[in-house]
Order: sequence, then C-alpha cells, then structure tokens
Amino acid sequence: MRALLVQSPATSPWVPRRQWEPPSVGVATIAAQTDRHEVWIADLLVYRMAAPARLLEIIDEYCPQVVGFSSMTFQYHSTLELARMVKEHDGSILTALGGYHATLCHEQITSDKHEADLWDFLIRGEGDFAFGELLDCLDRGGAGLEQVRGLSFKRAGRFHHNPPRPAEDLTRIRLSEARFLRALYNWIIANAVTGFTTVILLLLITGSMLMIGLGVIGLYVSRIYDEVKGRPRYVVAEQREPS
Repeated sequence: MRALLVQSPATSPWVPRRQWEPPSVGVATIAAQTDRHEVWIADLLVYRMAAPARLLEIIDEYCPQVVGFSSMTFQYHSTLELARMVKEHDGSILTALGGYHATLCHEQITSDKHEADLWDFLIRGEGDFAFGELLDCLDRGGAGLEQVRGLSFKRAGRFHHNPPRPAEDLTRIRLSEARFLRALYNWIIANAVTGFTTVILLLLITGSMLMIGLGVIGLYVSRIYDEVKGRPRYVVAEQREPS
C-alpha cells in the first residue's frame, strides 16, 4: 500500500508564529512502524498558505491509496478542508483521521453527515501501530478491520467503532534506521525533494532523543518505586546468642 501522512499547516494558537514550530515527531514515528508499506510524510507546516496546492502536487506525484491526517481540535477545521479537497481531487483515495480530535470527538464526527462523508477511517487513541494494521487489512482487501483496536470504519455507510486500544508498549516503538539512511543517501546523490531531508532527519533525531529521555526517566521511576515500598535491605534468617 502507498500511504501519505499529512501534518496540518495550522500552528498552535498559544505559541507566537515563527517563535517555535517543531516538526511532527508523532507522524514520523507512525511512518517508522510501517515497514511493509511505502509511506510518505507531507509536513505542510513549511508551506503555510501554499499548503493546499502543494498537497495536490504531492498526491499527483506519489499517487497514494490512503491519506492520513493527524489533527488537534484547533487544527480540525483546516484538516477538514484538506480532506474535502483530497476527496474532490481523487474520490478513490481513502482518508483516515487520527490525533486528539478523532480520539475525543469521534461520536460528534460520525454523527455529522457532512463530516462523516469525508472520512473513511478514524483512529482513536495511539496510532503508532494502528495505522500500520489498517494498511495491512486494506492490503488484504479489507479483511480483519474488526480486529484493529481503536479503529472506526464504515460498514454499509455507517461507522462501526472497534473497542478502545490499550496503551502501547513504548519498548516496541522505534524510529527506523533504514529511513534515516535512505534520506541521507538521497540527499548525497541530490535526489531528494527540497526540504525533505532536513525535515525527516530532524524528526528522526528528535524522536530518538525523546525515546532515550523517556527510557532514562523510566529507570528513575523504577528506582523510586523500589524505595517507596520500604522493604528492608536485608532479612535476618537466623539469630544466635553468643556462647
């Protein structure tokens, strides 16, 4: 399957524009878990007002079968318009929505016909592995969609909501070294899309640092847990009186 993951061009209303605009490590992490599929990332944040036109150019160039969007609530309006544009451009493309808004407001989205018509799938909760599992099912002709935890999908024109997805095991989440080397190789031979190498390498390096930091924090928390249990440092097995 060919999939395109789209980062919304809308920035946080609480952070002054151009003061801090981090790349989406979450989208890159999802792409890194899908080894059996070809996944591109479109970080529309760098295009601003030109984002809609650039998205259509990427779709024409890559011809994805699935386009996934990650959206917070303040980004949802712009994400909805991008999804509408994708559907009007090519009705055969399947659209998926993940992120905070899909997780918290999936009932509201699916109850509104105008919004529900723009989405084929909603991924509720953590999508690190759910998106890859969705692509696996689509690769098999849609078989097994009912088994993907946290997925909402259409059946006979109505959305079916699978059971919630439990928290993921952080030790399973990885950033693909192969994608890092491939991006670097394309940059060396001057075969990379302008700006792609910088974005993807920054995402991978930043994500790796975050994972290492979480691991260190986990070690500290485990030591704290051992201490607060208050267990004795040793247990006296036998005590003898001096002769």
